[in-house]
Amino acid sequence: MERATIPKHPAPIDYIVEAHRHVLVERAVLVRQRNLIAEMKANGGDAKRAEYVLAACELSLQEFENDLKRLTRVRG
Repeated sequence: MERATIPKHPAPIDYIVEAHRHVLVERAVLVRQRNLIAEMKANGGDAKRAEYVLAACELSLQEFENDLKRLTRVRG
């Protein structure tokens, strides 16, 4: 998978603030997904597909957070 390049110039502060909000919302969504999967398993359901989707979302969020950290570092 090709990674987007991080620009060397500072990112607009509005983008960084919005990106932090996105991270917070996505973390809350992942918590909710984990709870739903646990509930599904407790009720005897097959949660394999849901776990695959959750893992993909977690990886995506981790990459986004890493990029955001690099952007914040470039900004100073």
